[in-house]
Amino acid sequence: MNQAAKPDLATIQRLSSNPPPEIVSLAESLLVTMAMHQLKAEAVDAYATEVLASMQAKIATKWVELGVPDQLILKPKDAFLLDDEQAARYYALCEEKRAASGMTVDKEGNCPALEAEKPLRQGGHGLR
Repeated sequence: MNQAAKPDLATIQRLSSNPPPEIVSLAESLLVTMAMHQLKAEAVDAYATEVLASMQAKIATKWVELGVPDQLILKPKDAFLLDDEQAARYYALCEEKRAASGMTVDKEGNCPALEAEKPLRQGGHGLR
């Protein structure tokens, strides 16, 4: 089993007091990527919450039959509980809100917050 050698204390101290420029650049890119993701996630959550509030949609019958309480869906994280027709309407309305907000996506129908999260999920690949 080939494991990467762990740096010794002296190496860690040297790198922490004088980090290589490529490490500094990567850290800056990561911070910018994290900030952009946070901003987009908050914007998406705001308009998705607004859409759900306007729809006044209840949990799909199939979920109620499985024991999920019959109530309004008001949080985007619960949108999976919509029935197919309501879900299609929800995503269409969210897409309208996204376009109206001026947020762009790489592919029509994508979620801006998920696109902004992609480099973070890929372990930093795709950072500048």
